[in-house]
Amino acid sequence: MSHAQAGNSYSPKTIPVGLQAVKNYIPNTIFWVSADNDSDARYRVLRHDNLKYDSDEGESHAYTVKLRLKPIDDSSLPILECDAIINYDYKDKQISDLSKDIFGHYCENY
Repeated sequence: MSHAQAGNSYSPKTIPVGLQAVKNYIPNTIFWVSADNDSDARYRVLRHDNLKYDSDEGESHAYTVKLRLKPIDDSSLPILECDAIINYDYKDKQISDLSKDIFGHYCENY
């Protein structure tokens, strides 16, 4: 591998770093789930499964994960299982703000 290739966005060295950052991010984050009626509700993660690297998007790695979420403010809302994509910007070494937003059509009642 040439030096030019080593620094590109597909560098495998940053993929496990991003994976660990996402693992640390998930339990400490409040996720906003948007319903079809444009309402938003805050949820916290009960459990996550199948976390894996998916692809690169610009200067970030995208990781897919299945989240089991519990409502924070309204206990009448269901516990949800949602497919989510969490982006880790390897240049800035942080998770994308957009990763907190989940659309309801990616979720099912658990």
